[in-house]
Amino acid sequence: MTMKRDEQRVHRTHTAPCQERCARSCTGPSLPEGAVDPLPVALGLDQMDDYRQQFRDMRRQCGGREAVEHWSGTLLDGWLSWIAYEEGRERPSLDDASWVAHLVVGINEVLSIRDALILTLLTGCGTGEGRAEGQVMTRRMLVDIAAQPHSSEHARVMSDTLNRVFHTPQSPQAQSRCRRGLVLLKAICASVPEECRVQALAMIAYISWWLGEAGARAHALKALELDERCTLAAIVICALEQNIHPNGFRS
Repeated sequence: MTMKRDEQRVHRTHTAPCQERCARSCTGPSLPEGAVDPLPVALGLDQMDDYRQQFRDMRRQCGGREAVEHWSGTLLDGWLSWIAYEEGRERPSLDDASWVAHLVVGINEVLSIRDALILTLLTGCGTGEGRAEGQVMTRRMLVDIAAQPHSSEHARVMSDTLNRVFHTPQSPQAQSRCRRGLVLLKAICASVPEECRVQALAMIAYISWWLGEAGARAHALKALELDERCTLAAIVICALEQNIHPNGFRS
């Protein structure tokens, strides 16, 4: 996802074996060590199934692009507000579970939504339509990337942005933003049924790997235990096994 071409070849070569090994070796708890308290409002399986069906119906009736644009717009406001709050101020409320349910369904149903959210953590994004100082992405760009991931322009923007940040030292702002995202994603995992956690766990694994934190492997293993086809989690495991880290760091 953020690797040079030679590193991407390593991932393609090792992803399948890694997935197979991880699926066999996962014996961890329901959530890895370090999971935080759940959200104020838990989301049950029936409720999540209802949201999932709403999204699928919308995609069937409106078309994939329009449905993803609408669904992403609903979840982005809450997500961007959470990761952008200033230290020392009160965090956005999580009592309204609607946008969280949209987020969980979105990242599991459409991986480009997951990837757009990862971009917001790595590069920053304004909560409005404009681009704040030092931020790479606008809200409109994120929605377009989520809705049209195979567009040559959006694929180029995604690739160029990720490659650039992969080789750029992490700013304190980016690290804080990523950690805020991890807090929310871990709370979400503690608040939704196990089968709904796969992509959130994979995001936690990826961002933890990005930050050089020890929880990356445990969360990737858990994601693969729930779904052995979770490529992002397998990529994290392979990166760790190949000693590939952001900014050219080798442990």
